[in-house]
Amino acid sequence: MHKARGQKAEDWRIDQELACLDLTPLCLEVERLSDALHKVQRSALVNIVAKYFFAFVYPGAQKNSIPVKDIRHLFSLFYRCASLNEPDDDIETMNILRRFAPSLQLVADVGRAASILSEMLLQNPVPREKFLGLDLQTGSGLLALGQSIMAQRLGYEKIAVWGMEEDEQTALRADSLLGTLESGKVVAGDPCLSKSYAMLRKDFVSFVSCPQAFFLGGQLAEKGYFAGYRTLFQVLGEQARHCVFFPEGLIAYSREMNMSFVLSKEEGYQLPAEYADMPLYSQGLVTQGRVLPLHHLA
Repeated sequence: MHKARGQKAEDWRIDQELACLDLTPLCLEVERLSDALHKVQRSALVNIVAKYFFAFVYPGAQKNSIPVKDIRHLFSLFYRCASLNEPDDDIETMNILRRFAPSLQLVADVGRAASILSEMLLQNPVPREKFLGLDLQTGSGLLALGQSIMAQRLGYEKIAVWGMEEDEQTALRADSLLGTLESGKVVAGDPCLSKSYAMLRKDFVSFVSCPQAFFLGGQLAEKGYFAGYRTLFQVLGEQARHCVFFPEGLIAYSREMNMSFVLSKEEGYQLPAEYADMPLYSQGLVTQGRVLPLHHLA
């Protein structure tokens, strides 16, 4: 069967993004980049993202050298998994991709995900004896992995990174993968509920990330974003002032008002009450004291 023009263009884009892939197993990629003696290069980040995506779909692959053509093929399948199968598609693989597609959106966008990890590795949490990281709505767990790599590069000896994910099956799969990489844990929980934060045990939280912030044009839902941050700030209390949030600020656009708002830690990442019910869409980040349009992450 001939490929449609759009599929050919997508395959070309995949080939360009994955041109630097090699045969190094994911577990070794993570170990190497976690050492501050190794310079952070974009090729290393692309390899980690692409191989993490593959290992999420195929548990156990993180320990093996995966042929580059197999990784490219899986990305090609993902970009059309919402459609009907081709005759020679593996049905089980396509069903896995469909089942976990919402959680794979970030890690499947290799260029964007690599750029996000690059920005994350520039962060510098307040030095303390222990690093405790939290990733809200973690999905595949990629940003939790990024936190673990960052903490190790900064020299922390005690590191605990927790991802929180509402979908139980996604949480189980992400927890298993991060566990084998010795890079954190994922719990099934709703960030809107204070009981979901029981694993923090009132320890000092060093770092908080949230993948929902990084989707260009993505709507920031009340339950998926604002309510979760309100609950988190209630749980953290005064210690929130000393916690690093990634991104530091989020620029969001209101179509109704035709204006942009900056959501920041000082306001608990909330809108003023008079605008609280307006739909907002992600436009850009504030990180390391600079404004970064989201399309620059692509």
